Amino acid sequence: MNALTQLPLKGWNLSGDFDNLFDGLISRFEAPQSHVVPPLDIIETEQNYVVRANLPGINRDDLSVSIKEGMLTIEAESKTENVEKNGETVIRLERHSGKYLRRLRLGKMIDESAISADYKDGVLTLTIPRREQEEGRKISIN
Repeated sequence: MNALTQLPLKGWNLSGDFDNLFDGLISRFEAPQSHVVPPLDIIETEQNYVVRANLPGINRDDLSVSIKEGMLTIEAESKTENVEKNGETVIRLERHSGKYLRRLRLGKMIDESAISADYKDGVLTLTIPRREQEEGRKISIN
């Protein structure tokens, strides 16, 4: 059953409801308030889930992806540039600097050992392979 058909049309919370589309395959965990939760796109193919996270201005060395006990964690940090130089005065700062954190609980039908990551032009792409769905077995009754 397509989870998209189960979403209410009114009052849809984009970041909260989007993460709940997978009904247990991937679930969302909030970051502490001091962290920015990067937006995600999650695409399902026959073999994989593809997760793309926007992390603008992040250097590859300041980005970390880990998995422990079914919890996928994306962490990054953008460092503040020294903006006041030679008598310059800052008028406005709108670009985020600080920590990014996003956690997703992966479901049982994910092959954690085969997850791959690529980072290009400020977009982290994770390819998360799906496991073959195990067929149930019939139990004979004596």
